[in-house]
Amino acid sequence: MDNLLIYLARSFICLGILYLAWWAFMRKDTFFTINRYYLFASILFSIILPAFNFSAITSFGSISTRIFLDAITVKPEELQTAFLSNLSVFQVLTVIYLTGVAIFSIRFLIQLVQIYRLIGKYGISRREGIKIVFTDSNYAPFSFFGLIFLNSKFNEEDIEKIVIHEKVHIDQRHSVDLILLELLTIIQWFNPFTWLYRKSLKSIHEYLADEGVLLKGFDKLGYQQLLLSMSLGIQVNDLTNNIHKSIIKRRFTMMNREKSNISSSLKYAFLLPFALTALILFGINDLPSKTPVLIISDSVYVNPDVMPVFPGGEKALQKFIISNVKYPEICRENKIQGKVVIDFTVTKSGKIENINVSLSTHPEMDKEGMRVVGLMPDWSPGQIKGKFVDVKMSLPFNFKLQ
Repeated sequence: MDNLLIYLARSFICLGILYLAWWAFMRKDTFFTINRYYLFASILFSIILPAFNFSAITSFGSISTRIFLDAITVKPEELQTAFLSNLSVFQVLTVIYLTGVAIFSIRFLIQLVQIYRLIGKYGISRREGIKIVFTDSNYAPFSFFGLIFLNSKFNEEDIEKIVIHEKVHIDQRHSVDLILLELLTIIQWFNPFTWLYRKSLKSIHEYLADEGVLLKGFDKLGYQQLLLSMSLGIQVNDLTNNIHKSIIKRRFTMMNREKSNISSSLKYAFLLPFALTALILFGINDLPSKTPVLIISDSVYVNPDVMPVFPGGEKALQKFIISNVKYPEICRENKIQGKVVIDFTVTKSGKIENINVSLSTHPEMDKEGMRVVGLMPDWSPGQIKGKFVDVKMSLPFNFKLQ
């Protein structure tokens, strides 16, 4: 569960860093192809890189990790755990997240079915090697991979312009970008940068298609009038390259904008390596709190490949502690409260060893914490690159009176 949250947080930040870099330096340029590739690559990097470790782990020395478990709150009449309340929060967040994933996954499938049904209903016509689905519905023209969908009411001149426009989408494989955007939306539906990427990348697709039509020598004003008329049509779904009225004004602005000069492209050479370096540095940067760290000769690296696991997992660990820990009577009578941190090592064989107190409040509290940790059964040991290692762990106890 923690690994999922850490991954989503890292991916969230990566998307934000790379998008803001593009927005600040590149969005107004007319280098549409470069902008498209940058945004596409940014999405891929933000999905893939946060899932990997970049730390080089040396083979010498005594290797150990220290993992901070959630604090246990001990009270005289009842046992409450921050672990339990945190687990409840994580469970709620996980359910919300997975619900969103399910909704957007279903949405993705529904969009595919919509396109398939249109093909089944109207069939595929061929015109000069181009596959076209002529509909009688009031849909705005759109394309999806190798198919162009348009209303048969358009005249031949307009059809020629529409086909050229949509053929740019097809030839440049813009539908691949749209599939990636849908996958990003499923994974990061809660991320505002996801929706900014969708809007920006789809706009760039239209800029590229407009550029392709005008390069064929068509009159700009006549083409713009055609776009206005087509934008009034119904949008099938977000999985297709279609003409959307919300970005018509920006498209007209880009058509009339003076082309960016060659010297403006120099910033791309510096921006991309800078963004990638920042991304990699973020990927190897250690996260605070519950993120485990690898300690070798006093140098800190990132978490091991496989964490130690209590038999039955986190819930079993929580139940074990609930059923065994007690508030020391002498501390209750003297109204003593405080935090105790018990360190222990899960050895490469899974045994619990080296139990000691790293933060003390009262000797009886220390003794109780060490007693409970000493009762633990063998764990599944941690691993680094398939090799079992000793893992140092810390378990905080918060002793509180009602």
